[in-house]
Amino acid sequence: MRSKKVRIVLFLILSHVLLLINIASASDGLPKIKVVTTPDSYRSAEMVKNVVINDLLKMGNCQVGTAEQTDTDYVLQVSTIDDVIIHKGHYERDYSKDKERKYDRDNSQNNKDRHNRDKFRNRERDHYYDRWVDEWVEIRISLNLKLIDTSGNVVWTASDNGFGRDTGKVIDQITYNTMRSFYNFLPVQGYIIKFDNNKYLTDITSDQNVAVKDQLIVNRTEEAIHPVTGKVIKQIHKVAVVEVVEIDGDMVVVSPVSGEMISLGDMVNRPLKNRPNKFLGIFGSDEHVY
Repeated sequence: MRSKKVRIVLFLILSHVLLLINIASASDGLPKIKVVTTPDSYRSAEMVKNVVINDLLKMGNCQVGTAEQTDTDYVLQVSTIDDVIIHKGHYERDYSKDKERKYDRDNSQNNKDRHNRDKFRNRERDHYYDRWVDEWVEIRISLNLKLIDTSGNVVWTASDNGFGRDTGKVIDQITYNTMRSFYNFLPVQGYIIKFDNNKYLTDITSDQNVAVKDQLIVNRTEEAIHPVTGKVIKQIHKVAVVEVVEIDGDMVVVSPVSGEMISLGDMVNRPLKNRPNKFLGIFGSDEHVY
């Protein structure tokens, strides 16, 4: 009797372990990426690293690993070079309009004095003075990102330079530019896995920053054999546009909006959103948009 209870307990423990393994494997569909800074980086690297992590979480195209993890699929290296340029104060030639405005204001009601006023304005236009411009600091940051796989190969890289008076805004701008390039390298994508009553089930999950009414692009890969070299040539072309109509558990359900007939196995991509006209970013008033 006791051995039977032991077997039941062991069975329950094994079932629980298998359940945890299934849950872990379900999330393993997205690559794990660990973000690190290189030892030779400057002070801004840590700020850039935090913005990059926020962007990766917002994109939903990967899992973000912790610094202690060793089982990640990729390591994203952040390297920065900071430079501060002090623009010293100097005199700048400027033409005075203050006297002209004052004369106009004092004589605005005196129409008889129009001739004298015009003479005064013409005379003052030829006068100038040297205006003192105080010194100011310009911050320049060079950013380099490298994505390295488990074999140590660099599979993607991007770099950008920014300058301005505000460190946060400079970091914001260069990070946003490079991470949009990263999104093109590793977009949110899945496949059409089931058809049901003019609706299609994809293996894109609700964790991938997809919402109802989002429009996705359906692509199809076709292969051809080169008649001379025998090399397989792959060509990807757009098939249709679909709209997310439902999020059923972890699966995203879509419905066709336009395009050709969709087939099982077709690839589904979430395109980049348009960049805001007045971009300010995380350090400004608007967050990054992907």
